[in-house]
Amino acid sequence: NDGILHRIFLSADGSFHNVSTLDLYPGATDKNCTSTPVICNNRIYIGSFAKGYGYLSVIDLSSFTLRYRVRGNKSAEIKATPLVSPGGIYYMEDSETAAKGTLQTLYTPSAAKQFCLSSIVSGKDGTLYYSNDSGTLFAVREVTISSDRIPMAVPTSSTGTPKAEPTATPVIPKAKKIAK
Repeated sequence: NDGILHRIFLSADGSFHNVSTLDLYPGATDKNCTSTPVICNNRIYIGSFAKGYGYLSVIDLSSFTLRYRVRGNKSAEIKATPLVSPGGIYYMEDSETAAKGTLQTLYTPSAAKQFCLSSIVSGKDGTLYYSNDSGTLFAVREVTISSDRIPMAVPTSSTGTPKAEPTATPVIPKAKKIAK
């Protein structure tokens, strides 16, 4: 909760060495960080809060220095573990040469808005799953091509011959309320 990122190396004998720290917001008095960092492509990604805003920080793993940080919305602390993927979800794009970024909104629920401490999990088909403090489980995916149609049973004639396949409309899964 102090806004300090710690890097600790573990020796083969189980002892710690080369302990270092990085203050994510030097001089800020209202900083907080409960996010679990993610490491990808020699960078550390971590969410946090400082000076009244949520932030996503990008740290160079080798030098353990801040490359840049992206400011999110006011009073919107980023507490969950970032889901880093090449290429409410809020997101930013990053590359090995990027020196700045912009936080973009991918999805904001129209109902059941609430704080979110849950990490986002990606299914093998790219659907993103998470829940928030309203007790709602969200499944978010883009539905844009005909192969994303919801499967439907194909009606058959009395002789068992398939009739023409019915037309299905792409549907984005709706959020479901789950019991706490």
